[in-house]
Amino acid sequence: MFLFIYCEWLDSDLVKKSLPDAKLVSKATVEGHRVAFSSFTEDVSDEMMHGGCHIEEAPGKILYGVLYEISDEELAKLDKLTRVEQGRYEKKYLTVDDGKGRSYNAVAHSIKNPKGKSRPSREYMEHMIKGAKAHGFPKPYIEWLEKLRS
Repeated sequence: MFLFIYCEWLDSDLVKKSLPDAKLVSKATVEGHRVAFSSFTEDVSDEMMHGGCHIEEAPGKILYGVLYEISDEELAKLDKLTRVEQGRYEKKYLTVDDGKGRSYNAVAHSIKNPKGKSRPSREYMEHMIKGAKAHGFPKPYIEWLEKLRS
């Protein structure tokens, strides 16, 4: 199974801590989508949380991320970490492109109940920027992330 990561877990060190058997496949993109940051609630609580990351449709935009191969057990572990059962995140199924002519069907986790724009923490953005640089994302994308960090 393939997992598409596009937020703070772009930092491979975070992936290794929680999913040590995940195998990096490639950097990847999704056409017509972008990363967005928002406040959100879970299905099980009305408590407002801030700075979460999710995927939204955006014609003409490109969502940058990385593709990992993971086991069903690792996906179940990630579902628990992202609180899928409580409604914090939901799984989205996407077709991602590796930039070398190959497409993959992948799962990604995205906030289920976004409630409006919110800035992520500086630490969150540091992980995204570290990963974006390590994976060779386009310079304008990295510069955009760095502006969000400020």
